[in-house]
Amino acid sequence: MGLNKAAWRVDSVFRTCSVNFEQALYERMLEPDLDILDELVAAEIQSETAKHYEGPQADQKQLQLVETAGIPTGVAPDIHRQVELRKAKRCRAG
Repeated sequence: MGLNKAAWRVDSVFRTCSVNFEQALYERMLEPDLDILDELVAAEIQSETAKHYEGPQADQKQLQLVETAGIPTGVAPDIHRQVELRKAKRCRAG
């Protein structure tokens, strides 16, 4: 009878350790998938924010150089043209 109790305890400990190991393994395998989902959600939010602020705002006008006391503001026309070309190229590729 004493041997049966000892075997039962060993079996019980083994099963408990096995369950704990499987749970830890499952969680470790699940983490990268959840991280990817988190990054996808963050990227979507960032994309929506960029779209929201893209282009001229309704209450914003282009300031002249004189109005900014000689300090240039905004994007230079050549840089703006390059950005638009890249956007068009991306749209054609995608």
